[in-house]
Amino acid sequence: MTRIKHIDGLRAIAIIAVVFYHAFPKTFPNGYLGVDYFLAISGFVISKKYFLDEDKFSFKEFWSKRITRLYPQMLA
Repeated sequence: MTRIKHIDGLRAIAIIAVVFYHAFPKTFPNGYLGVDYFLAISGFVISKKYFLDEDKFSFKEFWSKRITRLYPQMLA
């Protein structure tokens, strides 16, 4: 999957909004919304990957990889 430069730019803006919110909360009171934007962008990118690989997508494989990756962290 190729990178979408515009999405990277939006991701950077979201991160900067959160950093400014933490550094200057009175000046940037709505900077926390950067987290919501970042999560929405991440959801778009993940969805795009799965829609492009639609013929190869398997729920069993998806959950197997997901549990294998996340379960050890939950135990720690």
